[in-house]
Amino acid sequence: MSSINLLPPPITSLPLPTGAATEATLAIIKTDIEKPLGTWKHYSGISGGILTLAGERVIGITAYSKAGGEIDLDGAVLAVIPPGVSVAIEPNGNLAGIHNFLFTTTDTFIVEVVY
Repeated sequence: MSSINLLPPPITSLPLPTGAATEATLAIIKTDIEKPLGTWKHYSGISGGILTLAGERVIGITAYSKAGGEIDLDGAVLAVIPPGVSVAIEPNGNLAGIHNFLFTTTDTFIVEVVY
């Protein structure tokens, strides 16, 4: 009686599929995971401007306006706030360094950063 081997030959190595993690991509992923980590602080107020500092990463921007307002970032409109609405933006640390925020006609705002 003869036997037939139906098992494939043993695999000695696997090719990496396209997009597989390499040391470089793992370093980028590690950096992205660490973006919202660090020492927390915040800037807050009613209306007006704030300046984030070098080395800070913005993790949250929130503002409320009873009459309707606006959030500007570095001279450009970031968000228009409808009357009676609170707006929350979470850049998750992707907004880093020195930035000028201007909150116009807002009743309250907070910018959260880590450094």
